[in-house]
Amino acid sequence: MNTLTESQIAAIKCAFVDLCASYKAWEDMDVYSHDWKAHSDSIDELLTAFPFLEQTKKDFEEEGEPFNLVECKNGSSLRGYITTTFDELVKCFGEPNHNGDGGYKVSFEWAIQFADGTYATIYDWKLSPCDRLAVRNGRTHSFNIGGFNSDAVIKVHEAMGIVHASA
Repeated sequence: MNTLTESQIAAIKCAFVDLCASYKAWEDMDVYSHDWKAHSDSIDELLTAFPFLEQTKKDFEEEGEPFNLVECKNGSSLRGYITTTFDELVKCFGEPNHNGDGGYKVSFEWAIQFADGTYATIYDWKLSPCDRLAVRNGRTHSFNIGGFNSDAVIKVHEAMGIVHASA
């Protein structure tokens, strides 16, 4: 039976506490009070204690982020819908990266570029001020998904954990 050294045990405990804090911050949607440096410190401690993790880190870095929030692009159009809450969209994609158009058509929007290049937008459409407030406060809503092709809908649904049956 393999036994762990004191430094390995300490690294595991620090990483565990960091993961617990990360999960709590995610549950509370609290991106401001979380100590992101703790992630870096935990990674360094684990790599020192367990050198075999170096390859795992390299593999992760090669995969890259699954999406990035980007500037809005002209020419995309409505491709589909997703029925969810504002809070669930924030949990998945972060805060909307675009506020409305200054009029009544769109009050919040996410513009997303997925790792494979697929571009998508998620937005409300022509909500009254009362409806906009209700959606922001947790009411389920059918949000529009825009993009340049139907891949936008598939990628948004996948990111939100919605699995489509294959044909």
